[in-house]
This record gives sequence, structure tokens and C-alpha cells, in this order.
Amino acid sequence: MTKYNTSKQDDVKIYKVNIQNQKFLTDKFGIKGVPTMVYMKNNEVLAKELGVRSVKQLKEYEKKHFSN
Repeated sequence: MTKYNTSKQDDVKIYKVNIQNQKFLTDKFGIKGVPTMVYMKNNEVLAKELGVRSVKQLKEYEKKHFSN
């Protein structure tokens, strides 16, 4: 699992997971295709999205769901 620290917020973390090496995560989160983004807050899944997202889209989602 690779962690990317791309956010200005300390409590937002982005991870890249090799699903062939982390099969239990695909089962746990019901991943059916790649790439899949799983958005979580307080260990709860907020949403899952299939497909590539731009940095702008990720920042907008972060602002909407993770800003104080």
C-alpha cells in the first residue's frame, strides 16, 4: 500500500493499493473494477466511484465532504 500526502488537511490520506497484493481489501470494500476510489470518514465509507478522477475533481470532493 502506498500513501500519497496530496492534501493540505492533515486528516485526509490518499492510498494507492495493488489489489493483487491486497485481495482482502477488494473483498472488504466490494471492489469490482479498477480504478476505484473509496471515500471514507471516521472509518465509514461515504462513497465509492469507479474510474479515473482528475486532481480538480478530488479536491472538490475533499472540500465538499472533508472540510470542517
